[in-house]
Amino acid sequence: MIMQDDEPRTGRRGEAKREVILDAAERCFLTDGFAVSLDRIAAEADVSKQTIYSHFGNKEGLYRAVALRRKWPVHEALRADIPVREALFRFGLALLEKVTAPETVRLHRLLVGQVSQFPDLARIHHEIGPQRSLEGLADYLRPLVAAGRLDVEDAELAADHFFGLLLGTTRQRLLFGAMPSPSTDDNRRVAERAVVAFCRAYCRAEA
Repeated sequence: MIMQDDEPRTGRRGEAKREVILDAAERCFLTDGFAVSLDRIAAEADVSKQTIYSHFGNKEGLYRAVALRRKWPVHEALRADIPVREALFRFGLALLEKVTAPETVRLHRLLVGQVSQFPDLARIHHEIGPQRSLEGLADYLRPLVAAGRLDVEDAELAADHFFGLLLGTTRQRLLFGAMPSPSTDDNRRVAERAVVAFCRAYCRAEA
């Protein structure tokens, strides 16, 4: 049976309602975990559960929308009209700022703790976040490899190496509370060193 919506889904009112629901859902996911009910989210957003169904379909659809709104740095930084080193630095800094942000760390802790209960939500997060960024970087590197500007055969592997240079054990230490949240200056220095190491390994002189 097709449920009827009690709120508009299009236009300014519909978009405003959608943002209210997403804000409420993000708060509820972070405070109550993924077992939080749609009834709880609806109450937080001051809407009916039917409105959530109409906009997002189910809890997985709602979480996908929340994750998509929390953009990961891919195409914005990886521009073909700037030097490779500059593009990699911008991407690296944006990624570090995202991954090391306290709200991201809180979300990752939830995912790790509840992945066995909610594997679909963990998969959605991985596909929209880390995997999308990794694939975006590989897509950026691939034409550079084809043009002979990078000395590497596998763009995906090179992208994975750059992620490793950026993150190292930082994500694990943050997850376990073994280090404070880094500042933007801290992340800037890490990104700079990662670009230097990556280009020493892969970039030809003209890159």
